[in-house]
Amino acid sequence: MHPILSIRRPATLIIATAIAVGSLQAVPDPAVAITQDGTAMAKLINASRAERGRRTLRISERLSSVAQKHASAMASAGRLYHNPSLAQQLSTFNWTILGENVGVGATVPTLHRAFMASDAHRRNILRRPFRRVGVGTVMAGGRLWVVVVFSD
Repeated sequence: MHPILSIRRPATLIIATAIAVGSLQAVPDPAVAITQDGTAMAKLINASRAERGRRTLRISERLSSVAQKHASAMASAGRLYHNPSLAQQLSTFNWTILGENVGVGATVPTLHRAFMASDAHRRNILRRPFRRVGVGTVMAGGRLWVVVVFSD
């Protein structure tokens, strides 16, 4: 399975690379329901983007909701996999390209370091067209399950 999946609307799937332009703080949409770990991951993502002159990604409630549901599903199943229904679940959301990073590990900082050490995951984090991010996290069995969904 590929570590990153980008989707171009209407239904063409492609393996993605990533890049973008920003500052250090995660700027949420109104009423974002995101966990403390999700907020921490978004801040680390935006810090990595800022270090490379990329724009800050805004936290999206809709992307976070989809990411949270998938993180819960992975934790329940006890296995890591990309969301096969991502494009369908966001069919009413205004986007032209999506990216997804999934991971499981001990902490937010260790998962972020692992994402940045992986060419494919790092490309999603730094992808220039992305403007929004959603993060879902679940702690289960002493492991942190994370889903990060990116959108233009």
